[in-house]
Amino acid sequence: MSWLRRLTAFGFMELETGETARAPADLIGTLADLAGYQLSSGKTFADGDTFGATELDRTRVQHRASAFIPNMMVAALEFS
Repeated sequence: MSWLRRLTAFGFMELETGETARAPADLIGTLADLAGYQLSSGKTFADGDTFGATELDRTRVQHRASAFIPNMMVAALEFS
């Protein structure tokens, strides 16, 4: 897939999540929104940052070793 680029190519950590009850379409949409936000604003997610549509719907970002990509630190999303 020559069109596929990792976020690391743009100076950002890859986004990753573990198991979640969110619907796949919702999860993909959220990841795409977050990647788009980083690319358009130039802002990164720090370890411990939270985001969400409301004050009650918060997702925490944790920097950790990737579960999928060897030897890579990622911004892991912890959905509530």
